[in-house]
Amino acid sequence: TLLAGGDSVAVFSGDLPFYMMVTGANNSIAGAGGVATPITLLDSSAHLTLGIFGKVSSDIALGGGEVNLTNDLKFIENCQFTGEGIVRGDDRTITFGAKDVVLTGTVTWIGENKTIVFKAETLLTSSMMVNGDCVLSGNGNNLLIHDTGAIIVGKDSQLTLRDVSIKGLKDNNI
Repeated sequence: TLLAGGDSVAVFSGDLPFYMMVTGANNSIAGAGGVATPITLLDSSAHLTLGIFGKVSSDIALGGGEVNLTNDLKFIENCQFTGEGIVRGDDRTITFGAKDVVLTGTVTWIGENKTIVFKAETLLTSSMMVNGDCVLSGNGNNLLIHDTGAIIVGKDSQLTLRDVSIKGLKDNNI
């Protein structure tokens, strides 16, 4: 299914069963349900407002586009944002699943009072940029920063590390 600008999908219950492709602005997926199939932003013009209450059991490919969160987001297992793009959301929590995950997406996180939660060991192989105030919560797990990985904290921004051990720390990767 293609959301091509100004399109909306409501998920009242259960999981969204359709593969979603997004291009253009003012697209939205919202509702009480979750997402069971991939969401792919096709290019940098793609903007998606995501306001689901259920869990996400597939990757969200950013494709250079932007996702605006209007609710907390819960990925299951090793699902994540892939590719490069922007994730916005004030006062939102993004939770990654309970299995070890390799974060490959180059994501710019924008927003105030944002929390990113890792429930398992996490390997960062790409750049994670934080703009605004963000808490990185590890639930006692390790965040391993690969040689190609980095955490970049933007100007006038703050990153708080909570209950996480950082491994692979080097001179210029945080």
